[in-house]
Amino acid sequence: MWLEDTATVQPEKVRYDKKLYDVINAMNEAKSFDGIFNLCNEILMLVDAERMSMYVLDYDKKELYTRVPARIDVVGEIRLPLNENSIAGYVALTHKSVNLVNAYNQAEVARISPSLVFDGSWDKKTGFRTRQLLTVPILHGESVVGVFQLLNKKHGKRFTEEDEENANLIVKPLGIAFLNHILLSQKQRTKFGYLLAQNKITQEELNAAITEARKSKIDTESLLIDRYKISKADLGASLSAFYNCPFIEGFAAALEGPVCRGDPSGHTPLHRLVRARNSNRRPYRGHHWGPENGGSRRKRRRCHN
Repeated sequence: MWLEDTATVQPEKVRYDKKLYDVINAMNEAKSFDGIFNLCNEILMLVDAERMSMYVLDYDKKELYTRVPARIDVVGEIRLPLNENSIAGYVALTHKSVNLVNAYNQAEVARISPSLVFDGSWDKKTGFRTRQLLTVPILHGESVVGVFQLLNKKHGKRFTEEDEENANLIVKPLGIAFLNHILLSQKQRTKFGYLLAQNKITQEELNAAITEARKSKIDTESLLIDRYKISKADLGASLSAFYNCPFIEGFAAALEGPVCRGDPSGHTPLHRLVRARNSNRRPYRGHHWGPENGGSRRKRRRCHN
């Protein structure tokens, strides 16, 4: 990606896209966070940096943590409090990228935020000297699930806009992979595990919503939207993660004909549609929120017009 010969740009772009595609597939196939962390060497081939770090947001402990690459066995795991004192914490909380020419230049760091400090103690422990630093948030939707960090530009004195673009290409699939493993790490997966993991609602609020929905004989999903102001996008993401099929908001607009029997609301809300991965499956349009044929967790009644 950093070749000056314009004749080689197109073939180089094809090779880069192939490498990116392979890395994304490996991210999706990883069985754990460690499996994703072990892809550091492959990811480094996509960026112009000497090293990189991937921080995962630990929602319960309000911390960011990362595994140190296997070639460095001195530290093992790094954990940072989720606050604006560290660069990774600042990026996670503000959702803003940080690009530093000299991480040890406190004046440069302070221009980003007066409370921000670069912690050089990890350099002392590992023997690695950090110079340039590019840090971007790993997002799923509008919620942060981690932080991606590049250390030391290989060619040049600072990370460029192209470096930031390449980093953002990597963090998009990372957001999905991180979220999947955050949900899998929960003791018991539920339809609303994503909302809990993203701090969209507390466990106490969710319990109250479920109890109220049962008493009022309405679905919990509608109550979460109306009473607890959960967005349709967030609710769709939660159902999508649980049922393992994409949530398609707005898909109902293309549907015609009578509404589904069993839907007491008398209409088909856009946010009740979850379409199965298989293109020959029709989306479920009943009172229950879920895919028509994708519910292996429990048998779902089919909906006929």
